[in-house]
Amino acid sequence: MRAHRSWLYVPGDRPERFAKAVASGADAVILDLEDAVMPAARDAAVGLVDAFLASAAEGPASLWVRVDDPHERRPDIAALARHARLDGFVIPKFESPEQAAGWGKPVMALIETPKGVVDAARISALAAEHLHGIALGPEDLSTALGVAPTLESMGHAAAVIVMAAHAAGVKAYACPGSVAEFRDLAAWRATLAAGRRLGSHGTLCIHPAQLVAAHEVFSPSEAELAWARRVCEAWEAREGRGAVAVDGRMIDLPVVRRSRDLLASVKH
Repeated sequence: MRAHRSWLYVPGDRPERFAKAVASGADAVILDLEDAVMPAARDAAVGLVDAFLASAAEGPASLWVRVDDPHERRPDIAALARHARLDGFVIPKFESPEQAAGWGKPVMALIETPKGVVDAARISALAAEHLHGIALGPEDLSTALGVAPTLESMGHAAAVIVMAAHAAGVKAYACPGSVAEFRDLAAWRATLAAGRRLGSHGTLCIHPAQLVAAHEVFSPSEAELAWARRVCEAWEAREGRGAVAVDGRMIDLPVVRRSRDLLASVKH
């Protein structure tokens, strides 16, 4: 499954927003049955999500459901896996590999607790066969730490999660800052850029206004693509040498591989 630049949450008890979220341009839409829905409304929300998935037309947006409890599996939520239009489940407060197994669909694991961060590499490796990716949940994690979700407070956790994801061979979605920022888009863009520099593939979003920046930051720029093409062209013409110079920089095989990966990413 390809990486998603943007994951847009929509409350599972707001069916009037479902189609709008899908049409927003987000790469993935998360129908949320956890924090966005009051506990008393979750039974009804499951039914609303079920009905939507049963009738949802095929489209470019990937559809996911965030489950309401990371430990106790409600049979009616697990039964949503029968819908072909559902691409997977988002598991909150991911702390053990058992939480990812047995859903019948790929899983996105949200790491939102100090324990999850400390154990990220181990649990991701053990759960890798079930995972699409792992993501940082900065709001819950910052609350557990008693701090605001900023680059300084979330930087270490984001780096740990990105490294764990890449080690496990799954996608990484970890940007060091709040996902709740949708007014100050310059600050939002800075958070995303910090995540991309760490190796994140995309970001969680709570508002459509965040999507443009997410897609721009997590898409290669024309300058990056031009550089990658020059690297690959120089490498092909190197005539048996182990390294070549491009624009005053020495280029060897790891740089070539990175350039090839970048060019391949825009073909999907």
